[in-house]
Parts: sequence; C-alpha cells; structure tokens
Amino acid sequence: MAESSTHTVTADNVSAPSSGGVRGLVRRALHDPRSLAYRRTLAVILVAILTSVIALVLETVHPLHEDYLSAFVTIDYALLVLFTVEYASNIWVASNRRAYLFSIWGVIDFLSIAPSFLALLDVSGTGGTLIPGVNIGFLRELRILRVLRMLKLMKLASERAAESSANAKDKNTFWLDIQIYLICLFTVLVISATVVYHIEPYPVDAPSLSEALKLLADDAEPVTEAWASNPMIEFYKARADQGWPLPTYTFDNVPMTIWWAFVTLTTTGYGDMYPVTGFGRFAGALTMFAGLALFSLLTSVVGRTLMRSLFGRQGDGDPQAAERRAKLRALLDSLQLLGPRVMMGGGGADRVLDDDQPTDLTASFSAQSLAGFGEAARVIVRETVEATGGRQIDTAKAVATDSVLTQVLRHAFVDERTQVFAWVRRVLTVLIFTSIGIVILNSVSEIHNTLGPTFEMFEVAMVVLFSFEYLSYLYLATNKRAYVLGFWGLVDLFAILPTYITLVFAISSSFGIEVDLSHGIAFKIIRILRVLRMLRVLKLMKSAVSSAQATMSGKQSTFWMDLQIYFIALLTVLTMSSTLIYTLEVDQAGTQFINIPVAMWWAVVTITTTGYGDMFPVTLAGRVVAMFTMIAGLALFGILTSVVGRALMSSLFGSSGEDTDGDGDLDSDEPIDDAIRTVEYLTAQTSPSVVGGTGGE
Repeated sequence: MAESSTHTVTADNVSAPSSGGVRGLVRRALHDPRSLAYRRTLAVILVAILTSVIALVLETVHPLHEDYLSAFVTIDYALLVLFTVEYASNIWVASNRRAYLFSIWGVIDFLSIAPSFLALLDVSGTGGTLIPGVNIGFLRELRILRVLRMLKLMKLASERAAESSANAKDKNTFWLDIQIYLICLFTVLVISATVVYHIEPYPVDAPSLSEALKLLADDAEPVTEAWASNPMIEFYKARADQGWPLPTYTFDNVPMTIWWAFVTLTTTGYGDMYPVTGFGRFAGALTMFAGLALFSLLTSVVGRTLMRSLFGRQGDGDPQAAERRAKLRALLDSLQLLGPRVMMGGGGADRVLDDDQPTDLTASFSAQSLAGFGEAARVIVRETVEATGGRQIDTAKAVATDSVLTQVLRHAFVDERTQVFAWVRRVLTVLIFTSIGIVILNSVSEIHNTLGPTFEMFEVAMVVLFSFEYLSYLYLATNKRAYVLGFWGLVDLFAILPTYITLVFAISSSFGIEVDLSHGIAFKIIRILRVLRMLRVLKLMKSAVSSAQATMSGKQSTFWMDLQIYFIALLTVLTMSSTLIYTLEVDQAGTQFINIPVAMWWAVVTITTTGYGDMFPVTLAGRVVAMFTMIAGLALFGILTSVVGRALMSSLFGSSGEDTDGDGDLDSDEPIDDAIRTVEYLTAQTSPSVVGGTGGE
C-alpha cells in the first residue's frame, strides 16, 4: 500500500521525489513528516516563531522597550537569519520554484523576513538610509508585518488538519482537532492585537485617558506636552466634545491589547476597551468574525467527539451500526457472486449478461445506491427557487423557432452552459458591488459634497443596465405574472425603482412643479427608497442558487458553496441593517450614526453578539431594527456553525455525513433488507436450474 503524507500544500508539492545527498536531506527535513530530521526542524522553527512573537509583544511594553532595545534587535536579526535560511532552503528543494514563490505559504515565508530586511535601510536610526528618499517612519511601521510570522503556525495547523482528516475513520482525533483550534486561536489573537495596537497606539508619555481629557479641558492651564498633539489624543478629545462614549482603557501595548482581542474573539464584549478609528474598527470587525469562525470550529470539534462517543466508529460498540455493516457486507458478497450473470437495473433484473462480461457490481451498487441523494438535493434546490419566483423561465423551451433576440437573451441570462452567461454574471456582480459601495460612500458628507454628482451619474448608468436585466427576465419568463410578483422579480424591481422615483421628482421640477428634496415628506421618501437600493445585494443570491444546483450533486463538496451563501446572507444583513439604522437615527441629537460606514461598525458588533455598548439606537424604530439584527446575527451564526460542522463531519464520516454512517452503510435497514431480498430473488432466477433448466424439459 502506497504511503501518503498528511502534510498540507507547501513547497513539497512542487518538489521532486526524494533523492540522496544534501538536497535530499534538506527536503526530508522540511517536507517529510515521517523523518526524524523533519521533527527536529519543526521543533526549531516552532521555538523560533514563539521567540519572535514574544519579542514582538514585549518590545511594545515600556520601559522594556528602552531598557532592552539592543537585545530585541539582536534577537530579531538572529531569527531573521534562521527564517531566511528556511526560505532559501524551500526555494532550493522545490522543483517548481515559481509555484512555491507565489503559493500562499511562499508569500507568508517571504513576508515574515521582508520587514526586517527593509529595516536595514535605516542606518542606526540616525535618519539616514541606504537608499536615498526612503521614508524611515514608513520602514519602521512595516515592522508590524513581522507578526505575519504567526501565520507560519498555520502550516502546522494545516498539517494537523490533514492528519486529522486522514485518521478520522481510524482513531479519535480530538487532540489533533484541539491543536488546530488552539493554533488558530493563538494566531488570530496575536495578529489582531498587534494590528489594532499599531493602528491606535496610545502615547507612552501621556497620562490615563480620563486624566488626559481633564487636563485638556482645563483652559486655565493649557497643556504644552508633546502627547497633547498626538492624533489619538485629539481623536479621543473630539469624541468627548461630541458627548460620545469613550473606552475606559486604551491600547497602551500589545499585552494590554491581547485582553481586548480575547474579549472580542469570545464575543464577550465587556466594553472597557474598543477601537474608535475607522481602520481600528475594520480590524475589530475582522476579529469578531474570526471569533465566530473559531467558535464554530470549537463547537464542531466537541460535537464530533460527542458523535464518536455516542455512535462509535468501526466496531466501537454500536450494535445497530454493526448489524447494518454485517448486512451490507453480506449483500455485497452476494452481488459479487451474482455479478458475472446479472446487471442490476432500475427495476430489478433487466437482462442476463454473458459470462465473459466482467462487472464490478460492488462499485456499481455503492455509486448507484447513493446517486439518488444528489438528485434529490438538486430537486429541492430547484423547487425552492421556483417557489420564490426565481425560475419562471423554462430553460428547456429553447427551440429553433425562437427569434434571434430570444436566443441572445437566453444565452446571456438563462443558459448557464454558455460563456456569455458567465461574463454577464461577472458584470452584474461587479455592478451590484459598485452600486452598494456608492450608496455607502455617498452617505459620508465629505465624500458626498465632492463626488455626489458623479455618484448620481454612475447610479443612473447602472440602473439602465439593471432595467435591461429586469426586462430581459420578464421577456423570457413563461409566466410573466408569476415572475413580476415573485420574490426575485420584486427584488429586481425594487433595485431600480428608487432611482426612477427620484427621476420623476427631478422631471416634475423641470415642468415647474417644485419638489423640495432637502427636507419634508419628499426627502423622507427619497431616503427610505435609497434603503431599497441595498436589496441589490440579494441579486447575488441568484448566482449562488445557480451554483448550488451544480455543486449539490452528491459528488462534490459544498463547503465553498455554503460559505458563499453565508457571506451573501451576511452582506445582506450587514448592509440593510446599517443603512436602516443610519436612516432612522441620523437626525437624533448627539447621534453617532453619522454615516453608513459608522453604522456598519454597530451592525458588526450587533451581528456578532459582541455588544461593546459604545453605540446603540435610541428611537423606537431603530430599536426594532436592532432586535431584528440581533436575531439575524444568531441565525447567521447557526449557518456558519453548520458549514464548519458539515466540513468536519465530512472528514469524520467520509462524506457529507448526511447520507451514510461511519462505514459507508445506509442509516436505515430497510434499503439493505429490500436489496438483499432482490438479490436472493435474482440469484434464484439466474441459477443454472432456472436459466438452463427450461430448455431441458
């Protein structure tokens, strides 16, 4: 039996077969988990990564930074040599060096050493550089990329994941799964804490935030210290002047920020620390979603262990599973004996085969017995789409008598097999994201004042294209009324309706009917209609549904399809809730919902159930929107947990975990019993006494 490595896709996938000499030794040390050299190399690399991370974290703590700066620099350069040797060795042993250099792990290996080499451009911190014109501050900020060395741990996690998947059917992989979870948790924890600290660093020489704001508020004694002009201090002061909440603690160093990262990853959200800048909130949002993914991973790991303990694996003590396995083996043995003479058809023994026609009925039975599940899934998807009015176009009615226009539109919008359809889908996807981005950016007053007219021109152009799409679907629909009143038809209509109503107001003004769009009822109508533009994100679900019909065949993994649907649902809830809450809360005195990007921070905090308490609605309508957002967040978390769980169940059961049990047996005895009775009947009918006996009488 051929041995196979369980490690992940790295440089070894593009390296030549093992050979002797120094190169062969290096290859084994880097890519052969079965060798002693690999285990020793792995131990050295792990120690180097952890040392690098500890130094990176501690050098942000004052006064450690000042007292041990030379030691930190020495450690960094020593590790730089080690990681450079590792990177060069990976390139050396790779047979396809280009493939390694541009692979995900090759890029990570490069980024883990590039910042330190760039730092060498700074000549002893004197302000001079080896390359004239290079900004020293920029080079020093790039040192944050050293935290990407943490991603090298993900190599180990991926290797453990491959090992877990390979061993899932043979032994308990709980500790391997926990290792994967802890590696991912540690990696995300350190990276998120380091990034947020460098985005919102609190000045070292400044007093606590509350004390600093008190000093700045005292006009009698103006503050002349350098910290008073620090951008973060000024940002906090501006929030205080607006009457907005402020965090109790600030990001003084990475160890302090790790506390925030842990509270955020676990969606606890005490509210004592939180980012306040745009980039800080973006990093915080990514941390929250990473926390949900990690929690889903942990839930699935524990669930997989419970499933194993409850239902067992390959003789672990489940009597029903053991009985089904015994029945199935007996059935397959009978099929093997029957195979030379009988081919199983749709309704039983269709025909008797010649003895010289070999037939592997074991494989045929396994494939045929489970093929129906994929077909059933496709039927469910198709009927679900039709129930929402999304498929009122009969793709099977393309006939030769169709006009040229009908054929062109059918190729562009209906026939998923054509390249034109793929290009149209890509263009529509770009238009959808562009239109959503325009609505979001146009809510920022500074951007609106500068680019407002340009945005309106783009909006009109995109609405023309969306209108053409709507009319095309209406033209091709066999049941036009069902399409117009169906779910997807209404989505397509509401995606273009707001712009046309706005144009009606503008045209009426040209005929002397003045409509004030700056305030009053017309203004509120326009504002609410603009919210409907965000429904365009639901148009992405059409593509997802089409892809689902292709992937849910029972033969392909639906993991990425599930993730796509999750992200579309997440984007829909995120954009709709933030746009609605902004529309409802923007007019309130002292509101923090000053634009949609800021409202999206509130939406992320709410959807992920983190709940910092730094932003919350005050109007009744806003609170109703918030309640629906909370419920949607729980539903989205359920979807994500299901996606991750199905992926892990696949590694445990060797399939989706829905159709078969651990040994490939059917969950019910009835199909097996029916098949056994059928085989017994066929055996009797095709025995020599029956097949050949008639002619002897």
